[in-house]
Amino acid sequence: MKIPPHCRRLDPRAAFTLVELMVTMVIVAMLAALTLSGLAGVRQRAKIDKTRSTIRKINEIVLPHYESYLTRRVPQAAAAMPSASRLWGLRLLMTLEMPDQWSDVVLISGSGIPPWSFTAPVKRYAAMKTLNLPSLAFQDAECLAMIVMRGGFDPDALESFRADEIGDVDKDRCPEFLDGWGKPIGFIRWPVGFDSPLQLKDASANPDPFDPMRRSQVVTFPFDQTDYGITPLIFSGGADAALDLPELTPADPFFYGGYYAARDISLLSSSWLTTLTSSTALTLLASGTVPSTRTIARGTTIAPGAPQDVTAVRDNITNFDLLKK
Repeated sequence: MKIPPHCRRLDPRAAFTLVELMVTMVIVAMLAALTLSGLAGVRQRAKIDKTRSTIRKINEIVLPHYESYLTRRVPQAAAAMPSASRLWGLRLLMTLEMPDQWSDVVLISGSGIPPWSFTAPVKRYAAMKTLNLPSLAFQDAECLAMIVMRGGFDPDALESFRADEIGDVDKDRCPEFLDGWGKPIGFIRWPVGFDSPLQLKDASANPDPFDPMRRSQVVTFPFDQTDYGITPLIFSGGADAALDLPELTPADPFFYGGYYAARDISLLSSSWLTTLTSSTALTLLASGTVPSTRTIARGTTIAPGAPQDVTAVRDNITNFDLLKK
């Protein structure tokens, strides 16, 4: 007798057991986890590459601007000591035209600041500061963007940047360049404590090209403070964003976190501008010397080979890395 198809008993082997289903689900979950972790790694590398690209473009504007001061004409402030007055004038112009803190953006002439130093970029910076009243949280990043956008060294500079490379994290109408994680890209004009094969902290092997006559010296002498060659530092905090939150402790500079290199940035109550135009600096200038870039405005100095806190900066991305590759 032939059994109708709907009455036939199913073969037990045609179904999955609970154990088989669980094993399959575990395998699928493991494959999904491996795929997602691989995608996360790809996304992270993409952010790193994006950050390097942005820093490279900024560096191609800032570094030639900095090097242009080697041939910059400076009015002589002290005819008896032309080499010292030229070095003082160059550092004053660098401070005013390439500021890394808002306290070095001046609004009016006076207090030891000569009228010839109020160049067109300095006036544009002053107008921006007056109009927007920027916050202090990301001041070095904002100054960096201001130099690129308003410095006038490269009028077409912004054409090479995408919209997602520029933002305003603290909403003070002063933009910053952003890394791959959406954090402001930092800037230190004179990173005298930064250790790099490209910036040897040795004045004999790496003399300061702006000071061929060795006219620079510190006010106090706990160390041999002869200046060495300095390259402006452009940096991102990397994936951990360790340097992308402003410091709230009054005893520390803003924005730099664990960077020992940032100890040359002065407190809010002072600046490199006031350091260069102080009575002490002018007395040194009269004697034929200029305050060292390794003089910290709060009164201490950075020694050759001083220790650095590198735990928070190991994944950082800087223009020094680009120059090594």
